[in-house]
Amino acid sequence: MKSFVLTILLSSFLAIAFGQITHCDGSRYVDFVFDEVSETLNIKFGENITISGETKELLVDVFEPVGDAFTERPLLLLLHGGSYVGGNKESLHEICRNYAQRGYVAATMSYRLFDGPLIPLPDSVDLVEVVIQSVEDAYAGLRFFIDDSANGPNTFGIDADMVFLGGTSAGGITAVNTAYLDEEDSIPDFMAEFIDPTFGLTGNSNDLTTIDPVIQGVLNFSGATYNVSWLDENDEPIFSAHDDGDNVVPYGVGFASPFFGIPLVSLQGSEAIEAKATELGIVNELVTFENSLGHVSYFNNLASDNAIEVLNKSSIFVEAIVCEGISSASNSLGLQTINAYPNPSSGFMTIEFDPAIDLKYLEVYNQLGQLVYNASDFSSNIQISKAETGSGLFFVKGKNSERIEIIQPLKIIMN
Repeated sequence: MKSFVLTILLSSFLAIAFGQITHCDGSRYVDFVFDEVSETLNIKFGENITISGETKELLVDVFEPVGDAFTERPLLLLLHGGSYVGGNKESLHEICRNYAQRGYVAATMSYRLFDGPLIPLPDSVDLVEVVIQSVEDAYAGLRFFIDDSANGPNTFGIDADMVFLGGTSAGGITAVNTAYLDEEDSIPDFMAEFIDPTFGLTGNSNDLTTIDPVIQGVLNFSGATYNVSWLDENDEPIFSAHDDGDNVVPYGVGFASPFFGIPLVSLQGSEAIEAKATELGIVNELVTFENSLGHVSYFNNLASDNAIEVLNKSSIFVEAIVCEGISSASNSLGLQTINAYPNPSSGFMTIEFDPAIDLKYLEVYNQLGQLVYNASDFSSNIQISKAETGSGLFFVKGKNSERIEIIQPLKIIMN
């Protein structure tokens, strides 16, 4: 009973000292912690003119966990696929429900599509214009939620500082370009001509143009970018999933072929993005479905092992970003710190610590909580390799001679 009371008092202290950081309990944002999800559909967040001159209302559907005590939750804003000529936000409802059951607020938005004649098929210039329009609309969606949270009634109970953007296929392309394309980048003339001369890439799809959205990460489901050189050091972390033989959006470098296999636009897909992010030291993870000619095949059946893997790993990836601040609570309990470099690593990584620490056991766990590596009887550093751990996000834990955890958990990535 005494230890139980002590635990309650400690939990209360941490809740007061660190606000809502106590929602990072290792289960929320990773596991299904809510049985029910509420839905608020077809909320207008903006409008703008399409490629054919029509006015398009922009709508968003929001999914929240029912019975949640927290009022500042991370937001995952997702954009649907459809080759920029079709698709709809409703196609992502089940994925949004999946994330909401884990404790996120998840939303799926519409954006402007190509609405000109389909015969002849849209050419590469048409698609570039509509991609720029979709980026403007994505910015408007982000501004809508950030304004409501930071300046309004916080209708959906989100944390304006913990907003993530993602999408499938065309939606993934939009999310990646929204995150990484800046007007200071080298933008080819055929693309630059479609950027709004007044508002730039952020556009004016709603009137909240004074808000400069900041996102904390990207969920790229079979998307791509025109040029990975648009990624910069210290850019947002990115989680990607992709079929390695994707016949619509290239896994590596190639042409997008959205219509009957006809190559239209040169793109650099998830493999190229991962390589560039790793080179720049951007936290990233790529789940590759090998020998697969499908496009977003892993989401064909959300009950499949592949879909579960992507949804689980992406949830863990985001949780690691959201809950990074938990380390401050750990430090209040006297836990020590260790360092890892290079982190991320594509080969060998060195774990280094102060030899004065009574560190006797080191354990590395994967995203499923499985022990993948352990060591004992070492001095002040340990070298581990990708061959020993495999690829992915891992958690390093350290214990003293009495098997008591004395190290602040460390997140590492092996690419």
